[in-house]
Amino acid sequence: MFYTADSLRRMHQGGETVDFLFFYGHQLPSDGSTTESCLSQWYPCIFEAEGILYQSMEQYMMAQKAAYLGDYRTHARILGACTPGDCKALGRMVSGFQEESWRQVREQIVLCGNFQKFLQNPPLKSFLLQTGDRVLAEASLYDRIWGIGMSKGQPGIQDLGNWRGLNLLGFALMQVRTMLRSLANQEGAGW
Repeated sequence: MFYTADSLRRMHQGGETVDFLFFYGHQLPSDGSTTESCLSQWYPCIFEAEGILYQSMEQYMMAQKAAYLGDYRTHARILGACTPGDCKALGRMVSGFQEESWRQVREQIVLCGNFQKFLQNPPLKSFLLQTGDRVLAEASLYDRIWGIGMSKGQPGIQDLGNWRGLNLLGFALMQVRTMLRSLANQEGAGW
C-alpha cells in the first residue's frame, strides 16, 4: 500500500488502525542481522547509481544535491568522504544553495537513491518488503523534514497529529517498497 500524509490522516481520523514501524539509528547489529537500522540514510551499504559507487544513502543524497546545484567541487569531495557525517557536513557547504530549488527535487533524489540501495542489496530489500503495509516513520527528534520530529517511545508518537515533522524519508521508503513489490510481482516472485 502506498501512503501519503493526507491518506494517513484520513485513516487516523476515520478510526482506522495504523500499524507503524518507527526507526532511528544506523548501527549494524553485532550478530550481522538486518534490522530497521537499514532504513536509515546513514546505514553503511554499497550501491551503484549512474556509474558511481556510494557507501550510504546520505552520500548519494548530498552528492546529488551538490551536482543539482552545480557545485562539482563539493560533489567530488562528497564522493571522497569517508563517513555519512562528513557527507552531511559537506552537503551543508554546497555553494549556490536555494531552499526552494532543493525542495523541488529532494524527494525524487531520495526515492531514486533508495530504490537502487534496496534493489541492489538483497538482505535490505527483503527486510523492507517484510515490513508489509506498516507505516515507516523516522523517529528523529531533531529532523522535521525527513523524520517526524519525535523520538521512539515518546508519548503520543502514534498520533499523527502530534508529529512535528514531514517524515519525507518514511514516505520515500514506503514508495520504494511499493515499487519493489510491483517489480517482484512482475518477475513472479510475489510479495
